[in-house]
Amino acid sequence: MRNRIVVILAVLALTGCTTAESQSFLPDPSGHRIHRPARVAPRGSEAFCRNYGEQTAQNAYEDYRDDDDDATIARDLIAQQNAEKVGRSAYLRCKQGRLN
Repeated sequence: MRNRIVVILAVLALTGCTTAESQSFLPDPSGHRIHRPARVAPRGSEAFCRNYGEQTAQNAYEDYRDDDDDATIARDLIAQQNAEKVGRSAYLRCKQGRLN
């Protein structure tokens, strides 16, 4: 009887490992998932610049978060705010025709 309980618990524990999504659960500052599709809009268009700004913000957020794995909620909030600023700057640069 005890062996059956152990086996059942082991099976239940393993099923939880296989039910998670393959994509990251971590949201970026714009509220989307980190994994974004490739840019497909024409260069210089509103959609291109918006996507460019979002991708830049996502990359900045990942960079800020990679620096400190045991960050507190306050550090995470600061990382999000900094990434949003970087993303807005990238969007405005793109609208001016500059991508660097």
